[in-house]
This record gives sequence, C-alpha cells and structure tokens, in this order.
Amino acid sequence: MRSGREIVRLRTRSLSLFLLVFLAHAYFASATGWNQIARIAAIFAFVEPGPDQLTLRIDGFVTPNARNFATGDWAQGSAGHFYSNKAPGVSLLGVPAYAALYGLERVAGAEPRSARLTRANAIALNLWCSVLWTAIATVVLFHFLAAFGLGATDALLGALAYAFGTLIFPYDTSIWGHTTAAACVLGALCLANWPGGGARLPLLAGLLGGLAVLIEYTAVFPLAATGLTLLAPRCRWRQRFEFGAGAALPLLVLLLYQNAAFGGYLVTASSQSNPVFIDGARAFGLLGPIEPAGVWGLLLSRWRGLFLYCPVLLFAFAGALQCWRERRRWLITACLVAFLGCVLFISSIGPWWGGWANGPRYLIVVLPLLAIFAPRTSAWSPWARGLYYFALALSVFDMLALTAVEVMGDEADRNPLYGASYTLLLLGEYPQNPNTSNIGLLLGLPPRFDLVPFLLVFGLWARALLRSVSAPAAPR
Repeated sequence: MRSGREIVRLRTRSLSLFLLVFLAHAYFASATGWNQIARIAAIFAFVEPGPDQLTLRIDGFVTPNARNFATGDWAQGSAGHFYSNKAPGVSLLGVPAYAALYGLERVAGAEPRSARLTRANAIALNLWCSVLWTAIATVVLFHFLAAFGLGATDALLGALAYAFGTLIFPYDTSIWGHTTAAACVLGALCLANWPGGGARLPLLAGLLGGLAVLIEYTAVFPLAATGLTLLAPRCRWRQRFEFGAGAALPLLVLLLYQNAAFGGYLVTASSQSNPVFIDGARAFGLLGPIEPAGVWGLLLSRWRGLFLYCPVLLFAFAGALQCWRERRRWLITACLVAFLGCVLFISSIGPWWGGWANGPRYLIVVLPLLAIFAPRTSAWSPWARGLYYFALALSVFDMLALTAVEVMGDEADRNPLYGASYTLLLLGEYPQNPNTSNIGLLLGLPPRFDLVPFLLVFGLWARALLRSVSAPAAPR
C-alpha cells in the first residue's frame, strides 16, 4: 500500500507529464485543409444559427465562402444535403466546446463567423478535441507500463516515445481525428488489460473503444483486438459483458447517424464521398485487392514507411518478445494480428497513402497496439540501450521536422521527410503553409530560432521529469 507521500509524488508526476504533452503539442498549430475543415464545419453548423443548426450538415461549407473555410471532403446525404465524409465522432466531441466558445464570443461582441475568429476557433477546438485527449492517454500509458512491470524510467520513456516520437505529435496539431481515436484506443486497451486484476473499469474501456470507431472507422481493428484480449481466462464474464455494453453505445450512435444522414444504418460516410474520391470499380468505391506495394509503402518506404518515420516503434517488437517470455501471449497475438489486419485493409484502399499528408496517417489509430509494448531496457547491454535512445531521439526529431515544416506534404514527393522536410528545416524555409504557425513565430522569432524555446523548455522539462522518476525514493 502506498504512503501518502508516494501518492502525492505520483500525482505530481502525472500532472507534470500531462502538462508537458499538452503544452508542447499546443505550441504548434498546423494549417487546416479539406480533411480538418470537413470535421470542424460540422461543429460550426451544429452550433451557429442557420438552416443547418442542430444538425451535422455542412451545406454552407462545400463552396467558397467569406470565411475562407470550405472543403471538398463531403459526402452526399439524404434530401441533397452534404455531410463530412468522415465518421462523426470528433465533430460530436467539439459541439459542447464550441457552443460555450460561441456564446462567450457573442457576449463579448465579437463575430465568431469572421475569417479571423474562424481560424482562432479551429485552433481552440483542436486543443479540446485532440491535444487534451492525447495528454490524458499519455498519462494512462505511463501508469499502465509501470504496472506492466517496466521500471519508472522505461515507463516514462515509453510514454514520451508515444507522444513525441510517433505520428501522434505532428497530427495532434490540427483536427484530423486520428490522434483522438488513437487516444481512445490506448485508453480502452490499457484499461481492458490492466495488470494484476484483469480488466479495470471494463465499461469505460468499452465506451472508449466504441468511441474510437465513432471517430475513425478503422478503429474497428483495435476495438476487435481489445475485445479478443478479454477472452483470456483471467477475465470474468461480467467484465466481458460490461466491455461489450460500453462499446455498444457509441456504435449505436454511429448507426443512427448513418441512417439519418445517408438513409441506411450500414451506409458509411466514406462510401458516399465526393465522386472525385470514388472508384466505381472498387467495393464501396474504395476497396480493392490487397496491394503488396501498399504494405511496403505503409511500413518501410521512404515515402510513407511507418518504421522509417518512427524507428523507435521497431523496439515494440523487442518489448513484445519480452512479454511473450512472460506468457502474455494472448495480448501480443491479438494486438499484432489487429495491426497487420489494419495494414492489409488500408493497402486495399485506393489512396492508401493518405493523400496530401506526410507519413502513413491511416495507421495512427493502431499505434497504441505497438505503444503498449515499450521495452524494458534495464537488462540490456549499454550498446543496445544506446541504440534504443538513438532511435527515440531520431524519431522525436523526425516528428519535430514534420510538425514545424508542414504536416500536409506533397503526395508526389517520394522522400518527404528525410528529403524535403529536413532540407526546408535546415534552410529555415518554413512553414510551407502561411496558416501553419507556432508560439516561437508568434513571438517574432525567425524560422529555426522559433524552435529554440520549444527545445529548451520542453527538453529541460522532460529531462527533469526523467530525473525525478529515476531518483531513489526517500526513506519513510
């Protein structure tokens, strides 16, 4: 049983980690493209007075407008109305936050529908819909890894690797939905497999897993993996039932939304997309045969390869091997099968590369399936630990380069990270989009120097946090 001093210390570290991730991710604000506008427009339409109020229709945002806020990522709905061609979860999360923000701005005499406030509100909504969820999920991962048997330092390194050394970092700087869904997946996976006593809060775990699917359709793969892990003998039927009941609620919301918007419970938004995205020769306009080139491209290519962008994730397989030796084989099998299943599924989608974006963004939702296998380095030789630290540092700087230069890269550039992004970063020729910004630029610092406050503040903060968890506990 922990003493009062240990509880206070644990809470202090948790708060410090939460603020570190939240403020570091909030340092940057990426531009909004069609993808983000399609999600944010539904929030605006639901709250703002007009014919689409209290609906998620985006009729007013599919053609150029005075707000300079229009999207081609629409889906044709019932009665000729337009909706986002994404799952509606992030938009639903953003509605209460924007309702409060809209009311405050109107009371203050401001016009939320001006171009200036539209951009400011999009940034504020991202803090609520993306950054907040990632910061909470990172703290959960830290506690899960510590309970999983990792030392405090390794547990913290695993959590920091997730938040800063993967695509979570760059894609958390504007509303894509991917990172929010990943945060829900991570919470569900950790709570459903909490070491020591089986599932912890299985109803909440199910709710988070279902919410992930409500946000991103492809989250069905990690949701299935989480459900499979509860088939292990250590779990009771009551825990399985509670998980299923929790997942059912957001899935029911998704089915009702699809029926109301598109005229069928199983008619997805993506299947009703703008015809420029639909291939009539493919099932649902999107799905075809599995492409081996797509699998290679998603995992190892210079263009989109996950493990080249985030080499620290390769060490998840070392962590999984350690868990295999500890007979946690059901968890490992479920996670790796779901990860591979998602890779194969995405490789069958026409634009498996994810359009105008850097890295395999469609795989972000399954990153938690690897993140929970952060390795234990205490028993490793110095050179092996050094290799891990190098991979972690390289991953962090890769993600920082993408975040600073531009997340939405040219899909024709076959070396967007180690070619274009690093070149532009070193030359100081960024950001590429005028709507991409960060705190350093707002302070008047020129490119390259705009990252100095970030590196100093958050680098020293992370170092202090690592030192605090590695310090021996004071005697009672």
